[in-house]
Amino acid sequence: ALNQKANQLARRLRQLGVQADVPVGIYLARSPQLLIALLAVLKAGGAYVPLDAEALPPDRVTYVLEDTQAPALITTSDMKETLVNFTTAAICLDTDWTEIEKESTENLDGDSSPQDLAYIIYTSGSTGKPKGVMSEHRSLVNFTRGAVGEYGISESDRILQFASINFDAAAEEIFPALCTGATLILRTDEMLASPQHFMQQCQALRLTVLDLPTAYWHQLTAELANSQIAIPAALRLVIVGGEAAATEQLNNWQTWLSQTHQPPQLINTYGPTESTIVATAYRVPTNHNSPTLSIGQRFANAQIHLLDTHQQTVPIDQPGEIHIGGPVLARGKHYSPDKT
Repeated sequence: ALNQKANQLARRLRQLGVQADVPVGIYLARSPQLLIALLAVLKAGGAYVPLDAEALPPDRVTYVLEDTQAPALITTSDMKETLVNFTTAAICLDTDWTEIEKESTENLDGDSSPQDLAYIIYTSGSTGKPKGVMSEHRSLVNFTRGAVGEYGISESDRILQFASINFDAAAEEIFPALCTGATLILRTDEMLASPQHFMQQCQALRLTVLDLPTAYWHQLTAELANSQIAIPAALRLVIVGGEAAATEQLNNWQTWLSQTHQPPQLINTYGPTESTIVATAYRVPTNHNSPTLSIGQRFANAQIHLLDTHQQTVPIDQPGEIHIGGPVLARGKHYSPDKT
């Protein structure tokens, strides 16, 4: 059913001129419709531009649409009304679906190449205007295959879609799940009422994999160690990333895990948006006692070099700057060759 609805929407997008490297804005709340839209853009051959309807102010959405020159926006009629001064053609999934469902449900002819864009994600814009990072199919496929192997994702998994669609971490949850036939479960705001309630929901939903922002993991672990909250029985893997993990919170986590004989594996990941989600990963041992937490080794064909100010490899145990290469690299910054 998901595939058929995505095919119908993809055909409508092609009628609007969507093809290779053409960006399409997606301005939707976390919902099944959001997944339909993501897949439809890729099926049409375009590049999706995620715009979190729950997190971004309307002027930011308008800026991104203007910057990408996206010819189409997938949204709903009420969300469209919040936007002003934009000329993008809008497909409203609530009011336009009666016409869209007249399209064929059959798979489209796929002619995307590995070098075509898969998505453009806009970073926070901490230095000047936000810039869109352009990632290609080859990088997303490389990551997805690597994640399936590294995380052991299979059709028996039940994976929480936690991250905002604005961040590439959402792709880490979505594509490995759908590519293996795993169950993808969409997080609700209500799940975050408290750490105890979150863990109770993880238990009730029989989740096996959690992919959490390190900041939220810190919040969880601050309350878990001294609580009677049970470890969800099915939980086998917790992935964290987005910022440095604090050793104090790791100690709290390990104290909490001591309640069970089969604690879930914790993996600490690192990777900027420009390196397609994850560049390095570290499997944290249950007896970890180091004052620091490693970001591990290269992930999914990434090339990692530690270089000095002269671009020379530094000796072991000497500080250096991380340089990332390989198929993980994004094409560059949208309309910004100097930043690239």
